[in-house]
Amino acid sequence: MNTASLQFLLGLSVKGTILLTATVLAAILARRARASVRHALWAAGLTGLLLVPLLAAGLPRWEVVA
Repeated sequence: MNTASLQFLLGLSVKGTILLTATVLAAILARRARASVRHALWAAGLTGLLLVPLLAAGLPRWEVVA
């Protein structure tokens, strides 16, 4: 594997980790909510996790100028 593909995979894993962490935190905050609300949170988080590679490949990159 070349450096560009490794950077792409590392970026995907970081974005996926951030997304799942946000989903877990939202589920913790909604622990007293109805089961349908918690289910919708998890479904949205996992759907977003499936969309991360497609969006990362299709959208332009943002570069931070330091």
